[in-house]
Amino acid sequence: MQICSLTLFQFKNFEELHIKLSSKINYFYGNNGAGKTNILDALYYLSFCKSFFSNSDRYTPKNDLNGQFLIKGSYQFLEEQEDVYECSYKNERKIFKKNDLKYAKFSDHIGQVPLVFVSPSDHKLLDGSSDVRRRLFDQIISQTNKTYLDDLIAYNRLLAQRNKILKQAFEQRNFDQMLTEIIDGQLAERAFKIKKIRTDFTADFNASLQKFYAVIASDQEHVRLTYDSEVSDTFLNDLKAQFKIDCMKGSSSIGVHRDDYSMQINQQGLKYFGSQGQQKSFLIALRFAQVDYLIQKTEKNPIILLDDVFDKLDQTRVAKVFDVVNSKFDSQVFITSTDAELMKKTFINNKEIKFFEVNQGKVTES
Repeated sequence: MQICSLTLFQFKNFEELHIKLSSKINYFYGNNGAGKTNILDALYYLSFCKSFFSNSDRYTPKNDLNGQFLIKGSYQFLEEQEDVYECSYKNERKIFKKNDLKYAKFSDHIGQVPLVFVSPSDHKLLDGSSDVRRRLFDQIISQTNKTYLDDLIAYNRLLAQRNKILKQAFEQRNFDQMLTEIIDGQLAERAFKIKKIRTDFTADFNASLQKFYAVIASDQEHVRLTYDSEVSDTFLNDLKAQFKIDCMKGSSSIGVHRDDYSMQINQQGLKYFGSQGQQKSFLIALRFAQVDYLIQKTEKNPIILLDDVFDKLDQTRVAKVFDVVNSKFDSQVFITSTDAELMKKTFINNKEIKFFEVNQGKVTES
């Protein structure tokens, strides 16, 4: 899978942009704030129908000009005909199209253009809340399993209904018990399915994680991802037992929406017992394992976005990351950096790389 050309209109700091891209490596360099990361975010939009950085589209249009923006990309998979994906936003309404045909649901598009975004914000996977970790792994699984995405959407809808009942029960001292039992039963049914898929995913994912960590870090530490869930066979009864407490809180205190993932090195928490170098190596290995997993499940090479990931990495690790990208994956890669010479030195004779200078919303191929 590759994107052949990208068009932007009134997107963030870009008034208008059209660029043709290399099928292998695209390197965007320029000062901080020039717009390099915004280009990567546009690519993310075309895969997930939303921004990598925000759930709201309201502040995406450049200078809020008429409250609209457009992102369009021409994609090709193997030797097949090109598909054009388009995301437009106007009057606080977002529309997503494939070859000029509008999607009925955004979720129908997820998985069409697999993509992995490696960002400095990945450190939040270690020190952030459980929401951050669930969001990442839900995204990975959803790109490969439509049933899982449907179950997750349905679970969240049922959870919102249950939380509404809890608040009404607390405020009005009255609730529909029959409706509550129906919702709890459906919630439990979805929860069991979600837990099973998350458990299987974690088991599959760990082999790739260990493999790529060993390549990047060149050491023998054992790393793994563990999945933690309080959902058990008695979950439906647990929901009933927690009802009064949940009413006082106004939210559901148990369920797969409170699951978490733990990142470990030598059977200890990476956050507390891993060095800075080990943590960085783990997070990059995790993203490469994500690429590997998507290839296995979709038979497509996901697009890889590397946003300023080489900052503060020693030269040895930088070289190993480049080696993995070049030799292990046949993916199209987008890299951003403030260092104009970093990639030119590394790929001086490589004709498959394109260099783009980004300067205040303007992009020039160099």
